[in-house]
This record gives sequence, C-alpha cells and structure tokens, in this order.
Amino acid sequence: LYYPSRGYSFFQAQPGKLIILKSESDSLIYIDANRNMKVVSHIPMNPASREFRWRSRLVCVNDSVFYITSHYSGFYKIRLHPETGVVELDPKKYFASYLCSSLLRDRDNNLWIATNKGLFREDQPLVHVGAVPLSIADSIPDIRLSDIYVSTDKVYVGARGEGGLMQFDKKTLRFEKQLIFDKRDKRNNTIYAIAPITSSSLLIGTNGLLFLFDLKSNKARSLTPPNW
Repeated sequence: LYYPSRGYSFFQAQPGKLIILKSESDSLIYIDANRNMKVVSHIPMNPASREFRWRSRLVCVNDSVFYITSHYSGFYKIRLHPETGVVELDPKKYFASYLCSSLLRDRDNNLWIATNKGLFREDQPLVHVGAVPLSIADSIPDIRLSDIYVSTDKVYVGARGEGGLMQFDKKTLRFEKQLIFDKRDKRNNTIYAIAPITSSSLLIGTNGLLFLFDLKSNKARSLTPPNW
C-alpha cells in the first residue's frame, strides 16, 4: 500500500477484515486476512477524500451491509460481496443536511443516527427526531452527539464538546436528562465511545478517564489502572 507515503483511510469491517480507501483516487481495497484475499473496487467519488477523511466511521449492519459516514455531512450505504470481495458503494447520500457522527441498527431493525442537530430514529417510512434542549445547546456551542447505546426503554448518546451523556426515552425520543461525570475536569464530559459490558452497565470512553456507568442507578465511576 506504500503507507504512510500515500494517504489511506483504514476501516475495520470485521475481525481480520479491512476496508481501505485510497485518499487520492477512487480505489477501495478490501482485505480478508483469514482468506489471504485482497480485492480492489472503485467508488463513485474521485478522489475519495472528497467525502471520506478522518471523521468518517464505518458501521457494520451485517456480514454484507455497512454504512460509512461522510467527513462533511450525511452517510452512504456499502454492499460487500463476501464470496468475491467486491465492494459496491451506493452513490446516494442519506441525511445530507446533517453531520452524522454515529449510526446504530438495533434489534427492532430501527436505524439510529447521531448528528450535530440531535438524535434521529428511522423506522421506515417515518423519521423521528430527539432534540437536545436549547438551554444545553446554547450553553455548549461545540456540542455534537457521538456514540449510541439502545436499551429496552432508553437511548444513551455520548456528546462531544464536554456535553456528557444524554438520555432519551426510546419510544417517544423525548429528552430526559443530561448526565455530567466530572464538574472539575471537564475533559471527562467529552464522550467518544460507548460499549456495553453487561445488560446493566456500559463502558464509557471520554477525552480523559474511562468510566463504568450503571444503567440502574445512572451513576458512573472512573476506572483507573493500578499505579497510574
């Protein structure tokens, strides 16, 4: 690949499988390390950097369908043919008016989209929006929703710009509360990643510490390695 002398964007599709965009051309490279497979496909954007850069994220729906967010706005749908390694990127852009930072397809087949203008839920043919209250948006000008976790009745969305963890009602998308982890070191309120650990706890990655969040008590405690 001649990396790093040439620009590439690397995305892990699944363990042992990579989708790589060559920034200066329309080339998309699929690598399956387990099968020793390397296949080059082409996308409708030339160069790829016109849409995809460091802010882009790849979201897996299943073994053959993925979403990839644009660096600037919206997201695209990708179709992978696992038997051949050929990858097709649909030129249609979804949610073109919004900066999309994260997507999640839940067990009910609803698509959740975190954007710079709030949280959206798409259950065809309807689209519902959960807005961040103006009082919060006005007090944190740089706020932007990031990662998403959906429980049986709540939706938790991390916020950048020191916005903390946002809680929405799953059914109505009504905003319920903003959870701030640290009032002194505000770096710990910029949330980049959410990962479920058990059915009642989440691992929260921030701009500072790592937190364990209890869904029943709505309380978080920091996780600090020994002798850190």
